[in-house]
Amino acid sequence: MRRGGAAFGSLGSLGHGRRVRVCAAAEVPESLRDIVQGVDHPGDSGVAPDVPPPWLDREKFERGQAFARKNFFSLAFAEVASLIINFLFPGELQPLIFTRRSATVYDSYERYLSTVNRVRTWYESDPWKVGSSAYQNMARVRGYHLAASRSISQLAQSDPDTLRLNTTFGLGPYNEAVWSGPQVERVCEDARASACPSDAVDAVLKDRDPVTRVPLNQFDMSLTQFAFSGLIATFPERFGLHGNLDRELDAFCHVWAAIGYSLGIEDRYNFNLGGLEATRRRTRDTLEFLVRPRLRTVNRDWEHMLRVLFEGLSLYIPGVSFDASLVYLMETVGVPPSRFAGQLARGPLLVANSLGFFLEGVMRVPSIRTWANQEVYANLRRANRQSAHWKEQARRRSYRYEYLPFPGRYQCS
Repeated sequence: MRRGGAAFGSLGSLGHGRRVRVCAAAEVPESLRDIVQGVDHPGDSGVAPDVPPPWLDREKFERGQAFARKNFFSLAFAEVASLIINFLFPGELQPLIFTRRSATVYDSYERYLSTVNRVRTWYESDPWKVGSSAYQNMARVRGYHLAASRSISQLAQSDPDTLRLNTTFGLGPYNEAVWSGPQVERVCEDARASACPSDAVDAVLKDRDPVTRVPLNQFDMSLTQFAFSGLIATFPERFGLHGNLDRELDAFCHVWAAIGYSLGIEDRYNFNLGGLEATRRRTRDTLEFLVRPRLRTVNRDWEHMLRVLFEGLSLYIPGVSFDASLVYLMETVGVPPSRFAGQLARGPLLVANSLGFFLEGVMRVPSIRTWANQEVYANLRRANRQSAHWKEQARRRSYRYEYLPFPGRYQCS
């Protein structure tokens, strides 16, 4: 069977009646060929912050903003689930570890609350109007990216060993980290049963070593666009969006094409340029050729950063959990979590099943969608009041290393 530019063999038998996936070498699909080449190019094009893209359709952009405001609950959940994917990539994860701004529950709580607030302004005002909240937050985000990129580049030249030490939890004395070992290794086993390796794509990405990789490059920025738009555009029903919404989803993709442009993404690497169908094609190819193969080798840094993320989110989004969200995401992207889910407690499984029932069933009712959006906005308002009680809860939640029998082993083999 030939699919998306790569050849895949059928499932074959290998002794004792066990069936294994036989894979041919995976090529980079056409939809991603330009995007993966972005690993060699800095992530900020230098475009003027007050100049909109020349291809901007203002009416479509504003329609996409209105769609985002109306469906913020669904978008927020899809974006959080997408971080499980983005953290699979060292180019996304290592800068977060390096900055130490989201490595504890408290820091993660503060960081992602701030991120949600910034993104909301991009849906509520004009990003190219100097002085608007959207313009100011666009400038802040670009500034953060440029500062992190400069710091990583300077350390790569002056002290590469220190850079490597500070872009992982596994090699240093930093003790606010966790690795559950056998539990998350089941994710690797599930992925191996459902996905082919993708060494050809890994070779193109060149993202293993923070010293030699261009930090926060164009591919990394494109992957960030995917996090905010890919899953919601491709699997809207899984995130509570029902009915004929292609026109609105196309407008939403236009919003993120324009936001990406203003964050410094060049057009050839822009994940959303081309509209809804182009975004869906790139999303499906990203999942098949990049994401499912990456799940075969998840590591302790990935798990820790996600656990502290979900612990922080749970302070103002009740019921959110790493385990339940991972089960739900794996089912969504085509990696049945039979081994991982099989060793979880009943609680996370019940939450995962409830997510499907609520998002794919109950959210078909318009009044429920309205209530869900009002509820998430109310929760954010409460969180933005920065209650001392919530801050203290976040400070008290922490993880320590749970060492595997072989301390030198930092990822599934």
